[in-house]
Amino acid sequence: TITLDNCDYGRYMGELQLVKRDLKADPRVNVVGKVSDEDLDLLAYLGAGQKFEIVEDKR
Repeated sequence: TITLDNCDYGRYMGELQLVKRDLKADPRVNVVGKVSDEDLDLLAYLGAGQKFEIVEDKR
């Protein structure tokens, strides 16, 4: 799941995060997307605190 911290999260507002496991719902966090099933294997290459970029798939 791809999340975005909203204004209720204070100094973390605007942070985009990729969540690798299910977490308890939090009203300070908005779900903005999901990783497609075909790309789930790529998550193994991401570690905690690592930056990532979301790129539009133009297929």
